[in-house]
Amino acid sequence: MYPFLCMVLLLVSSTEAAVDCNSASTCTECISLPYSCFWCYTPGLARCLSPQDKDSCSTSLSSYSSAINEINELPISDQNQVSLKSVSLKLRVNESIDIKVSVKASNDYPLDLYILMDLSTSFGPDLVNVKNIAPQLPLSLQNVSSGFKIGFGAFVDKPILPFTSNQQLMYDPHPSFAIPFSYEHIVSLTNSSDLFNSKLQDIKGSTNVDIPEGTLDAMLQAVVCDDVIEWREDSRKILLVMTDAVLHTAGDGSLAGIVKPNDGLCHTEYDESTNRTLYTASLLQDYPSLELVKMVLTDNDVVPVFAVAGNSNIFALYNESVSPLLNGFAVKLENDSSNLIPVLIESYYKVVANAQLSFNLPDHISATVRANCSDYLPQRRECVEIGNETVEFTMSVSLRECTQELRDNKSADIIVTIPGFSQFLIKVSGYCSCECESQSTRGSTECSKNGNLTCGLCNCDEGWGGSTCSCSTSLQCPVGLNGKTCNGRGTCECGECHCNNVNSAELSDTTGVDSPLIYGAACECSNYECLTDGNGVVCSGEGDCQCYNGTYECLCAVSALTGERRTGEWCQCSTDHCIDPDANNQTLLCSGNGTCSPCEPKGQACTCNDLYSGPYCEESTFVSGTLLGSCDNSVRDCVICYGEAARSESENSSISCDSSSCDNFALLTSSPSDEYIIPGSLPNSNTDCSFISGECQYTYIAGRRPDGEDLYAVPPRICLPIPIWAIVTILLVLIILLGIGILIAIKCCCMYLDYKKCKKSVKIVPLKENETQCTKNHAITMTLIQNVALS
Repeated sequence: MYPFLCMVLLLVSSTEAAVDCNSASTCTECISLPYSCFWCYTPGLARCLSPQDKDSCSTSLSSYSSAINEINELPISDQNQVSLKSVSLKLRVNESIDIKVSVKASNDYPLDLYILMDLSTSFGPDLVNVKNIAPQLPLSLQNVSSGFKIGFGAFVDKPILPFTSNQQLMYDPHPSFAIPFSYEHIVSLTNSSDLFNSKLQDIKGSTNVDIPEGTLDAMLQAVVCDDVIEWREDSRKILLVMTDAVLHTAGDGSLAGIVKPNDGLCHTEYDESTNRTLYTASLLQDYPSLELVKMVLTDNDVVPVFAVAGNSNIFALYNESVSPLLNGFAVKLENDSSNLIPVLIESYYKVVANAQLSFNLPDHISATVRANCSDYLPQRRECVEIGNETVEFTMSVSLRECTQELRDNKSADIIVTIPGFSQFLIKVSGYCSCECESQSTRGSTECSKNGNLTCGLCNCDEGWGGSTCSCSTSLQCPVGLNGKTCNGRGTCECGECHCNNVNSAELSDTTGVDSPLIYGAACECSNYECLTDGNGVVCSGEGDCQCYNGTYECLCAVSALTGERRTGEWCQCSTDHCIDPDANNQTLLCSGNGTCSPCEPKGQACTCNDLYSGPYCEESTFVSGTLLGSCDNSVRDCVICYGEAARSESENSSISCDSSSCDNFALLTSSPSDEYIIPGSLPNSNTDCSFISGECQYTYIAGRRPDGEDLYAVPPRICLPIPIWAIVTILLVLIILLGIGILIAIKCCCMYLDYKKCKKSVKIVPLKENETQCTKNHAITMTLIQNVALS
């Protein structure tokens, strides 16, 4: 290998993506799958195999891998700037080939420069300077390339309103302007300075009406008319466009009724009557689009350079928009073109300064480009300012899919252009069919003489079926519940359903079933169609999916903790949900302090008893500073007994309360206080309770021990000093006496009023007997009152 010679490496792209090779039923389908599936064509074993299974069919294996069929390369030299001329690839789907190509700018490489000048009215003064500079142009090019050629052409616009008009020329007997034209080729590429200069001196400017020019019409013709311009094959091709105006693009022709799209072909011909070479289809078809011009520039390896005069806005348009779209450059031209020679030199060095890979790909082919240069622009696939450096591009080409053209053994041609350097060709064909498919054995014994053997598979004659064509198709396979043979999930062979394989990788990720399987006489069952949890996992991942005649049910697993089988339609219920994973005793449900609801989610399945909390009732609500004891009416009998016992103890007598139900009671011989703590109880866990029984009040203090048992402390009972019945009797007597007193008072008042009335009547009728009677009645009444009071 020469230094800098193109190096080509075959790299099979690696990926972790899972591909089910078993899904392919023919050899063509198998090799169309990516990542190296292999076809085994052994009769009886014919199938598509994954790389790990290929050893099972080592003697009859079709293996197709992307490869380089042919390569044409040359060493880098002053006459050759690109190391690769052509390469032929045969690709398998999604297997890439890496092509490495070296590029270096030659110091004295053949140069073809074609100058395309705007001859509209606004560019008239520039034409005078160009004619003056013309003799010097070839001499200046000798400094950059000894093998140069230079040519010249001009353009204005389509010779029709509203683009141009020749009315002013019709009345001028000695016109100083030429009749408007679209594009005129004036000088073919030549190294003769005299020819170039003489031809240039004879040209005239022209006129136009609107501001934009027909630049793209002229550019396309100057590139595609190879026989007219005489571009050389091995040369650096530069198209220098001199202008001071914007350009017309596709669609603008409709202003003059020209709507036919530009065909991108050469229509520039020599006219003997005028002795001029002109673009003849200017009025027949529209302006080309920028995309079309870019395509022909790329295909013909021509680099456009726009030498722009006029205001800064025009230059900005070409520098920032037009040039990048066409993979070209823009340079600033003085308003009178007086700096044309420096612009030519600058244009040349701009072209050779950057190396860029430019190509168009069909939809079924993809490519990526890398480079080892110091300043690389990945979006443009361009190495910038390479100078004398040799740069190396690595182009990875891959086939996305097999098209019909590739299946018909046709190749796709890709022209890769490195503007200003050269181009190379990539021919891409594909492994889109198996050779064994064209080699069929009719009436093969491997097919029971009832079919043809192709790539190890039997294609059975009508009326026969099975892998070896040994079964009559009259045998019917069972019909599934959906009314389809083999439930639509299998193939019928010899009256039996052979259920389809399942994409294990895809289903195991979504259902949680490690080995998905379809089975049953009619392929009516599977082990992955039972009910699932919220994440889509079959039987919650805690059981096996069972199928009986198309009816699915989860067979739940047994808990390793409790020994109990999980329950629920999708095994979502388990007493494991009630076991505290951090507890020492992992068989105690809800820590023994609550009830378990196994169908609730883990951490939510325990309903805690009073005074307990937490997801597993593991937390006591005995909190320091909180009264945790509670009053309980069920202990009244024990409290009464202990209250009597406490009283008798203070009176030096003895009462026993030894009942087993009163074990948690203690005696207090003094009244309880707020600071009193029952021995053995939690701090601050006591509360006062009391009730009345008979003539006595009983008080007790309730507390709680650390183990959860209640404690009770009972002080002596408190009884009244007078019996209740005596108090009631006294109250009744007092009430009766009070009533009698009230009645006597009322009677006295009435008698006194009667006496006063009697005395008043005596004054009116003064009879002595009447006064005596009043006094007598009053005395009798008072005597009665006294007797009642004494009694």
